[in-house]
Parts: sequence; structure tokens; C-alpha cells
Amino acid sequence: MNAENKSDGVVCFAALDGGKKAEPSVSPARISLSIRDYEGCLPSSQIRIAFEKSVRETPTLRKHFPLTMEGGYYNDARTNDAWVGFATGLRCAERIEKVYESLVDGLEAIPQ
Repeated sequence: MNAENKSDGVVCFAALDGGKKAEPSVSPARISLSIRDYEGCLPSSQIRIAFEKSVRETPTLRKHFPLTMEGGYYNDARTNDAWVGFATGLRCAERIEKVYESLVDGLEAIPQ
């Protein structure tokens, strides 16, 4: 078997048979991730409101990311991936902000 890189970044395996490549027998697996709520962090429901607002108000995003949902996940895989990236980015920004605030507070506590 040979590993072959496809244009979408997914590695598929195909057997070589007389110089012809066989098509992969299964499609690549998708993993659905959930954004959980944590005490002291912005709730995922508020993050979702901000995400959907940005998609609705940006013509290019609105064109490529349909917001229909089923069972807590967006029906379109690209929309779901964008949602997870958006929410993860906001959570990271929250953590950076908390570290920055603690550093600033620590500096202010040092006598001059």
C-alpha cells in the first residue's frame, strides 16, 4: 500500500495494481468536537451567538458557512470546523487576558 497526499490535506491509502491506483475504500473520518463550559469562562452559548452574528453579517462567510444545525452540531462540516476554531480562539484569548491581567496586577503591587 502507498500513502498519497490529496489536495484537501487528508492522507488516503491506495493499493497499486498494475500501475493503476485503486480508489480508497472508505472516506476519511470526521471527528466532532464540542465546546464545553468552564467556570469563570465565557459560556459557549454566548460564543455561539457571536460566531453566528459574524457569519450572518459577513457576506463571504454567510455564503460558505450555512448555519443549519442538527443535534448540537452544524450540518455543514466546514461550518462546524469554523465554529470550533472560533470558539477555541476566543477561549485562548480569555486565557491570555487573564495572564496579562495577573501580570499587570502583580506589577502594580510592587512598591516603586
